[in-house]
Amino acid sequence: PPTVSKPEKETESSSKPTETTPPPTTENTEPETTPTETVPPPVVRPSGSEVAAKVAVYINQYRSSSATILPGLGNVALYRANELITNFAHTDGISACNALQYGEFVDMTLYGMSESDSYYQGYNREAIAKGNWGGTADEIAQRIANGFKNSASHWKYLGSSEYSYIAVGCVYDEASSMWYCCICVSTKNYGG
Repeated sequence: PPTVSKPEKETESSSKPTETTPPPTTENTEPETTPTETVPPPVVRPSGSEVAAKVAVYINQYRSSSATILPGLGNVALYRANELITNFAHTDGISACNALQYGEFVDMTLYGMSESDSYYQGYNREAIAKGNWGGTADEIAQRIANGFKNSASHWKYLGSSEYSYIAVGCVYDEASSMWYCCICVSTKNYGG
């Protein structure tokens, strides 16, 4: 009979297929981001009281002698600043003083007039301004004070030592995007 040869013993190295394993994958642990619109920070507008306080400081720095700041008169100046939003005009100040009952009461019945003619006298002169000023309280105040300092007609009394009392009221009106300012000066202290 024909002889059959034995199969050769397979060797480990020649017969086993080699397995290749892919390198381990790493997962991206950072979240995917999509480009976003750059949103500017919100406008931080200073308060009217911050601006008013700084205006008073600058006006006093420009004067040859400082005026005394009266808090009660400050309420009148703020009242007037709010009135300026709807009526940007000088007034005699009686309406603001009467509304706040600030100042010296002048009883007109002593002079033969009616009670309705009586009024409160709280200051002697006012300077008013409006503008679309931006910036910090200090920057806005500098613009207001410099505007008055550079106006001969306003500075004639704002800078005068005759008016030894002062108060400032400032307000920002969102509807018009305008600042309104009223500076009241007085020859005497009508009520602190």
